[in-house]
Amino acid sequence: MKKQLIAYDQRFQRTHGRNPTREEKEPIRGKYIKYHAIKRHIAVYDNRILQMAASTGRISGRTESTGLGNATYPSEDLVVLKKEQRALNKLIYSYQTSFFDLNKREVDSYADIQPVVGHYHRYRIVKELIMMKKGILDAKGYIPLAGAYTY
Repeated sequence: MKKQLIAYDQRFQRTHGRNPTREEKEPIRGKYIKYHAIKRHIAVYDNRILQMAASTGRISGRTESTGLGNATYPSEDLVVLKKEQRALNKLIYSYQTSFFDLNKREVDSYADIQPVVGHYHRYRIVKELIMMKKGILDAKGYIPLAGAYTY
């Protein structure tokens, strides 16, 4: 969305040799309204995540490997992880609902989730941490096979 608005300004600049005035941006006013609505939603999501992190005290000084490259994340207990997963799930669902209301279609590409991609990424990490703590995944992100044959 932001790229479309920037592209409009750049095309106008190339054509007229100056930036467009507010009146000259009127043809794309609807896109500005959608863009600002999305920005407001992002601000709300970010604020909720920060409030949730502060209220749960989930961040400690220790870290553990997640099997996702060299990245490390705060060591968290299972209850706190599940609480964060539920909160992220609600935020993502709310974003998808708002996206549908604004665009009259479902989220279906990476570009669609760009405004909240950090929440999607954190959700995936939290989900993998939960699975690791339950013993469903090993530290490398694989499902351990109980009683697997070795040759």
